[in-house]
Amino acid sequence: MPSVKLVWRPLLLPLIGGVAGAACSGKVVVHGDGDVTCTDGIKNGDETGVDCGGPTCTTRCGVGQTCSGNSDCASGVCGSGGTCEVAAGCNNGTLDAGEACDGALLGGETCVTQGFGGGMLACNATCDGFVTTACDPCGNNTLNAGETCDGIDHNGEDCVTLGFAGGTLSCVLTCDAFDTSLCIGCGNDIAQGSEVCDGIDLRGQDCTNGGFTGGTLACAPTCDAYDTSACTGPGPICGNATPEGFEQCDGSVAPTTCTDVDARFDGGTLACNSACTGPTDCTCTFDTSQCSDCGDDLREGTELCDGTDVGATCADAGCTGGTMACNATCDAYVTTGCTGCPGCGNNTRE
Repeated sequence: MPSVKLVWRPLLLPLIGGVAGAACSGKVVVHGDGDVTCTDGIKNGDETGVDCGGPTCTTRCGVGQTCSGNSDCASGVCGSGGTCEVAAGCNNGTLDAGEACDGALLGGETCVTQGFGGGMLACNATCDGFVTTACDPCGNNTLNAGETCDGIDHNGEDCVTLGFAGGTLSCVLTCDAFDTSLCIGCGNDIAQGSEVCDGIDLRGQDCTNGGFTGGTLACAPTCDAYDTSACTGPGPICGNATPEGFEQCDGSVAPTTCTDVDARFDGGTLACNSACTGPTDCTCTFDTSQCSDCGDDLREGTELCDGTDVGATCADAGCTGGTMACNATCDAYVTTGCTGCPGCGNNTRE
């Protein structure tokens, strides 16, 4: 409710028994549209200072702010002039009653207890509060200016929004970058899940493990195969129907299926990649282009549609308008959002 101010105005009444009587007019003056709070930057309600003092606000007033009693002041001293004063024992090296701190004595408070991530807390000159300019906001789990992230506050980002397939995103201790080491996806130099390798993480393999005599092994940019282009000596021959070295397949992929290759796939047809210009210039790998992952908004494999990737309109179903959708299993269209559609039972084949 809005704050109010009672203005009492004496009204002269007719003489009664020779004595002029007086009465009060309880006129209510409303000022301000919002409720009185202890954080509105205004001295109002029963506050003695701006957002401090009085029986309602828990914050005590600092030196120089108005007060009506010692209990209104953080220093515990309300001077004769109606303002809070420095406690007599301030800066005497002893934490006296009414003092929040005294010099190096901080009463057990730290930057962390004050809501910061760390740093050096200090006592102010009047012993009624703390100086937090040397406190570091990084580490308080709240995103502050200049920070990329802070603890559990990732500013709405996760592994998926950063381009990975999934996993757990975290923030580095300096709050200036994300830690993607637990994210699952190609490009983080950590071979995870179904990845054959990832950047410098070759899962302990080298050219000799792949059937070559030497050279330098690398990882393909897609993390699904080794790059043997810098390996030396005769190696596996892709296309001889025999998986050798690093080859995942050679001709047939049986008995491996899409779901065996990657748990995110729920079906489709797995094939073997044999698109090589020569017998030794590639390593046969699985071709997952026809594997499907229903729910990723991308039509793949045998999917008719997938989420927002519908591939059809209401007009294709003979309707006059509306929005076509895809069902949860990606194998049928949903026309409930279409309008003006043909109906069964109207004696017209449509």
